Amino acid sequence: MKSVNYQNIKSIVIGVRKNLYMRTWERADVEIRFVENKKLEIDQTESTITISGNTHCMISAPASTDILVEQVGGNCKIFGNFANMTIERVDGNLQIESIENGLIERVGGNFYLGVVTKGLSVERVGGNLNLASAIVPVQIEKVGGNLFVSGSLRSLECSVGGNINLFVEQVADTKLTLRAGENIHIGFKGNPDVNISAKGGGTYNLQMGDSVTKGLLGSINKSFGDGSASWSLSAGANINILPVEKAPFSSVSFESMDDAHWEEIAMKIQTQNDLNFDFSGFNENFSEKIRIKTNEIETRVQKAMEKIKQSGFSDIYENGFNVEEPGKNAVQSEAARASQPVSNEERLLILQMLQDKKITAEEADRLLNALEQF
Repeated sequence: MKSVNYQNIKSIVIGVRKNLYMRTWERADVEIRFVENKKLEIDQTESTITISGNTHCMISAPASTDILVEQVGGNCKIFGNFANMTIERVDGNLQIESIENGLIERVGGNFYLGVVTKGLSVERVGGNLNLASAIVPVQIEKVGGNLFVSGSLRSLECSVGGNINLFVEQVADTKLTLRAGENIHIGFKGNPDVNISAKGGGTYNLQMGDSVTKGLLGSINKSFGDGSASWSLSAGANINILPVEKAPFSSVSFESMDDAHWEEIAMKIQTQNDLNFDFSGFNENFSEKIRIKTNEIETRVQKAMEKIKQSGFSDIYENGFNVEEPGKNAVQSEAARASQPVSNEERLLILQMLQDKKITAEEADRLLNALEQF
């Protein structure tokens, strides 16, 4: 892979259509790696680098560098602890080992997050969100899948389409505002000093020290201990809160990103690129052959449809292929059939029409029979 280095860089703006890998390192310079025969544009304006291209990209930079990821078409993995990070769009999965301050606007897949040390806002995650620890306020607007939090937690506000699964190491002074389309499960350690305001469509099971409260949810508001923590919960199904010694689900883990592992990633990217076949030399001619063949198939199917129409069936164009019983002219002897067989391409086209509900199974059979006569 090709490697380029830049000095005195304070911010990086990134937009790539494939995978992005980033890490912090102790050096003062910024290193960018990419596949040599792929196009990657790198523009420098004073202390800012702008990177864009249709290729995988690997970036090593100091932790103090401000990061703006405008778009990643594949997956994005970020190792280390960048001070300030904004991610506008990742189409695949996003993995961040640690972050001080961050804004995550859109993740198409799953989001794996290690530690948040100052503040984080997440606007939309299409899949699941797995958070290891947040000792500062975290706001999550929308998660399409499930939410898992397995470590230290201080303040969390979120809306989740699936289940919420939390492990709270210390209840005191925590503030939770949780909305789940399905269930909310919270496991905690220590004294349950909390006020719980909950509502939902299923049952609730609150095992708070010596107090056990169960019932059907409409709404409930109850304090336990000194009530210093505040939990506002809303679930489409059930709410369960009980004491546990450790998280009842696996915590998110991150691979080490030393130089040896970094080189392994570079080698994998280069190997994948070497295995990709280059169609550019004959792409135009190949596309023209496909167009001609497709036109031939469509012409034969069109003639077959016209033949059905002329043979006494209803108008298959205007009436959505609602075929009536054939008239006298529709009866044809086997001897009148031509010998040319129906091609696989023609069969696929008719099957596609059937799948798209443009024709019925009976109409598909008649089209295949009519095609035999050309």
